[in-house]
Amino acid sequence: MEKGFSLIELLVVVAVIVILSTLVFSDYSKGGKKMALERAAQRLSQDIRKTQEMAMSAYQPSDICNGTPGNLKGFGIHFDESSGNEKKYIIFAECNDTEPNYDYDGDGPDDVKEGWSVDIEKGIKISDIEKDDLSNGSTYPTTLSVVSIPPDPTIYIASSSSGYEAIITLCIEDSCATNYKKIKVNNAGRIKVE
Repeated sequence: MEKGFSLIELLVVVAVIVILSTLVFSDYSKGGKKMALERAAQRLSQDIRKTQEMAMSAYQPSDICNGTPGNLKGFGIHFDESSGNEKKYIIFAECNDTEPNYDYDGDGPDDVKEGWSVDIEKGIKISDIEKDDLSNGSTYPTTLSVVSIPPDPTIYIASSSSGYEAIITLCIEDSCATNYKKIKVNNAGRIKVE
């Protein structure tokens, strides 16, 4: 009687290992995309919180608002789901020497510092922007700003300080209908990821 493994036994073991590896790794890319979606949703909620914290802390860098930090009224985050912009959002300073409009002025006085244009993780995009009037239903603008004005901070959603909730939907690009996360923020500043 010989001790050891026959060639058939070794081939069967290798075949089983190959089959199991194929099953495990075939689902790996789906899991990676779902993790990317979760990371993007968490980062967005953290960036919304960051604008609230910058407003509450009276953060006033000297190189903002065209060198006039006294014009700084608060900080915001701007979303645009139009083509070419659905893979980023902008953190901005609400700058105005008179009355702020509580919205992002792309070509106006609002200031965007280097690094404040945030690229969403690869394979993830903004699929929907919703402004929910809590008493009259939702509208679906293509752009929306959430602005925090100190000292409380007061949260403006599309220039409105009460009665609204912003809902930003992020999704995996090739499966938006089934793989998405909703980030909700209301005028009280509560942020929720669903």
